[in-house]
Amino acid sequence: MCKNIEHLTRDTWEGHALCPPEEKEEFQLSFAKEKSGYLIRLFKVIKNKEAEQTPPRKRSSGHLYAASSDQAFAWGIRKEGDLCASVETCPDRASENLIITQFWLADGSLRGQEGQTLLDVAKEQARLERRPGIKVSIKTSEALKAEELERAGFILIGLERATSAKRADNGSEDQLTFDWRRPVSSKLKREAIEIRPEQQKDWHEVERVTQKAFWNKYRPGCDEHYLVSRLRKHADYLPDLSRIALVNGRVVGGIFYSRARVIGEDQTYEVLTFGPLFVDPDMQGCGIGECLLKETMTEAKNQGYRGIIIYGEPDYYLRIGFHSCADFGITTAEGNNFEAFMGIELVPGGPSEVQGKYYHS
Repeated sequence: MCKNIEHLTRDTWEGHALCPPEEKEEFQLSFAKEKSGYLIRLFKVIKNKEAEQTPPRKRSSGHLYAASSDQAFAWGIRKEGDLCASVETCPDRASENLIITQFWLADGSLRGQEGQTLLDVAKEQARLERRPGIKVSIKTSEALKAEELERAGFILIGLERATSAKRADNGSEDQLTFDWRRPVSSKLKREAIEIRPEQQKDWHEVERVTQKAFWNKYRPGCDEHYLVSRLRKHADYLPDLSRIALVNGRVVGGIFYSRARVIGEDQTYEVLTFGPLFVDPDMQGCGIGECLLKETMTEAKNQGYRGIIIYGEPDYYLRIGFHSCADFGITTAEGNNFEAFMGIELVPGGPSEVQGKYYHS
């Protein structure tokens, strides 16, 4: 199995042609009117070589980054320097699903593991971005590609017939739409989650799970586990607020707090920040992160803190009650504001009363 997956950057790969491989089989559709409605059959047949030669079938090659969205990303696998498989994804804002806009396998890769490997990359992206699923449409002539999708757990959910005009004009084919749903983890009961301060005996396992949670999430590799190690030695670290979560005695998450400051025109205010907040990928979606956050926020309020300021994922934190720091009159040290810069009040008017620029360790 070829394992050197690489990000195919737009500036290098935009417009790269993906020549369709030769396939011996294809799907055909048939429709029949019955008393109760219509019977639609989809069946696989051997391609008729004579029919393809007279006249030759018009088959357009796909191109990487043909989609106009600036949120499209492509990954590929090379063998001996040549691209042998690629997948390109783009978010669908309407449904929040991930769309596979290109899924390509070279002739020699059709029976290998490259396709499954890249579909796993797309699934991991959907999981990290908390998207409900993935959709992909292929041509009825791409029977082997359909097999790859089915092997990866995708289910056929629809078809679209090409009009006669489109067939004559540009050789358009009927389309098959496949769908994959991200497994939904069941919420754990509160009593199943042990939340407590970290002990020295936990350090190695906490760092291991932190690394597992952030590995390749925002960039190749990660350094959040190293941040945890350094934070423990820092004067601003707050071990009395920081907590880890365990399920059946196993470390599955944690949250690390430290002091930060908002400097106004004539005064400096102390606020809280946290990071990393992490959950073992195998346990994400079970409510562990939200449990860690809400319980430590309650403890922070009891200790007299007025607010928390963080850099984080807006889709996650906004639904828990965080707001843009612009709403509180707080900017970064450089005077900027953006979606990922957020805060929350622990007491009414908390951050709003401490307007200024934010500085953290």
